[in-house]
Amino acid sequence: MKVLNSGKALVLATLAVFSLNFAYAQPANDGCAGAIAIACGQTLTGSNATATNDAVPACGLSAPRKGVWYTITGTGGQITLSTCSSTTNFDTQIAVYTGACTALTCVVANDNDAACSNFFNRLSTVSFPSTFGTVYRIMVSGKVGSAGTFTLAATCAVVAPANDACTGAVAVACGSSTTGSTAGATIDAVGTCTTTLNTAGGVWYSVVGNGASITVSTCNPGTDYDTKLGVFSGTCGALVCVGGNDDTTAPECVLPSNGFNRRSRVTFNSVSGTTYYILVTGFSTNVGNFQLTVTCGTPPPPPTSFNECAGAITLTPGATCVPTAGTTVGATQSIAPATCSGFTSNSALDVWYKFTATQANHVVIVNGGTTFDAVVQALSGACNGTSIGCVDGQILSGAPEVLSLTGLTAGQTYLIRIYGWFGSTGAFTVCVTNGATSLVDGTAGTLVDYQQTPETLQVGDIYPNPAQYGQAFMKIATPEETMATIQLFDQAGRVVRNIETELYSGVNEIELNVNNLAKGTYFAAIRVNNEVFRKKLIVMQ
Repeated sequence: MKVLNSGKALVLATLAVFSLNFAYAQPANDGCAGAIAIACGQTLTGSNATATNDAVPACGLSAPRKGVWYTITGTGGQITLSTCSSTTNFDTQIAVYTGACTALTCVVANDNDAACSNFFNRLSTVSFPSTFGTVYRIMVSGKVGSAGTFTLAATCAVVAPANDACTGAVAVACGSSTTGSTAGATIDAVGTCTTTLNTAGGVWYSVVGNGASITVSTCNPGTDYDTKLGVFSGTCGALVCVGGNDDTTAPECVLPSNGFNRRSRVTFNSVSGTTYYILVTGFSTNVGNFQLTVTCGTPPPPPTSFNECAGAITLTPGATCVPTAGTTVGATQSIAPATCSGFTSNSALDVWYKFTATQANHVVIVNGGTTFDAVVQALSGACNGTSIGCVDGQILSGAPEVLSLTGLTAGQTYLIRIYGWFGSTGAFTVCVTNGATSLVDGTAGTLVDYQQTPETLQVGDIYPNPAQYGQAFMKIATPEETMATIQLFDQAGRVVRNIETELYSGVNEIELNVNNLAKGTYFAAIRVNNEVFRKKLIVMQ
């Protein structure tokens, strides 16, 4: 029997331990399932010295292939991956695949990059057109089992998205959820719509109004950066601001990466059939991925024949008000807008009613609540007859428009025309009384009875309205201390006042400085916590 001396035994034992350690020291990304993500513009170092052989599609490369794995996500442009570096010290190969790790499909591969002079022209470079959002799997291996350390660099050409411009807006529908990215998008020259929208690249979508409220939101799990939203009507060449938002204070709008409310949401009242353009952009120069959802309310039933004067619905005067439900959604303009309280709307999407007088005096009551700003006109004679009165005194206050008519002739039929201020549409109730000026069901709207410590948030009307002498006020009652943001918009959608004020628990009287504002109609958006209240203000100065 041959006996090893102690020195040889020690050497063999050491080699055995080394071999055992070598067998178990594979890198974390030795297999496809453990691939490490590499981003565009990033450079990573790695080694395949202890990697195992991969049984994957050859993709034109020689075997055995002791590979390590990476992934990169397509940008929609050309992606280049290279080991051409002075720090790479072995004969490399690169293969790129798509599909699951168990069902890989070869995209491109390279053994030697003739343009790379490092390591005897034995290093590798691949370049391929990528599909946006597709995950590509990258194997870096050595030719015929070569091994060592390497540097892998990724460079990407980012192309502008197809909906980079308003004219390329992608149509979305009520109930839809759409993922996208602003990577590669250009900055849009849209200026300010509630918030500035021209500091980062943006992409466009469009939705057709259904006559109800619509909410567009990036407050979804697929949004990973600080977004902004803008909503416009009009045309791409002449956009009209509807509303915008930077950050929304709701739990689902918190961005997990920083714990702050950095996602966005806009709610607006839509006109049926009108196309609205949605711009998704970012705060400052932020770009990233987003998930855009569109949620629509249920529209009221459309008007039928009473859209035209000839089809006017008959109302019967009574001792008390018995409301008849109606809507102007889907209505068209019959005749030019009337001048009420010194102001004339830019359009009159009207519906018609009629009643037969039973006495000399009657009262017409129309209530659009807090969502429909109604203009009420009464006429005698033909459809385009003599106007005998009109009223437009309430501004989304919840109180009704009350039109008192005197000097009527019993037995004669009179027409009532109802439309929304400045082209707005919505639902309402209407009745004719023999003198009563309030609704029997209590929905006429009353002055808010502010409690010293209310149980719920209450926002009152702006007063005096019309405002004169540069001042107007409003009351906000809140059960807890919070903040309010009040923005005043002109008729072009431009922000003319931006007021932030602290609210104390109880009743707060807020002063609105309207000094130096031109005579005209303005719209106020009052945001408290997660709620937005809208009011109309007329300035007479």
